[in-house]
Amino acid sequence: MSLWLAFFLLSFGILTRLAPIAGFNAWPWHFAALTALALCGGALVHRPIALFLPVIALALSDLLLNLHYGASLLDWTSVPRLAVLFATAFLGSRLVAGGNLRLAPLLTASVGSSIAFYLVTNSVCWWSDPGYAKTMTGWGQALSTGLPGYPPTWTFLRNSLIGDLGFSFLFYASIRLGARSERPSAAPVETVAHV
Repeated sequence: MSLWLAFFLLSFGILTRLAPIAGFNAWPWHFAALTALALCGGALVHRPIALFLPVIALALSDLLLNLHYGASLLDWTSVPRLAVLFATAFLGSRLVAGGNLRLAPLLTASVGSSIAFYLVTNSVCWWSDPGYAKTMTGWGQALSTGLPGYPPTWTFLRNSLIGDLGFSFLFYASIRLGARSERPSAAPVETVAHV
């Protein structure tokens, strides 16, 4: 079951990331299951592959997005994103206490992971994009309004937080419902008459 779950999470993470370019114009940017995939995959898939699920999903979706936009297929700025997702998956693997995943720590870790991803990726953009001044003011711009002609970067944080919390809860609820439906029902006790 873990491999099927891993395949589902991987596919779902890629599809949600590609939704805005796949004709779902109303799908908000950064409302994706990628960080939730890293966190829940790390917590729920009990194999070393769980740590690599988000890295694979990001690499595949980056490749397709870059092809779509005509960007370079390989970009050094992907490395920090991959590192944050790998760390998120590792955090997820530590959330399972005694074989049990609890909702409150999962959602708390989801918020923390979203914020970490946002801070790292926007800091890398600030450092690498010549449109930002390499000052604290420029960094503040990278974390709030972004560059002119693009949506404010705070909207990406908002969409990421909503998406990560929502998808983490969805993964958690699905696993709980699946576990509940797989529980064996109590077998009727047969009585044997002794003569």
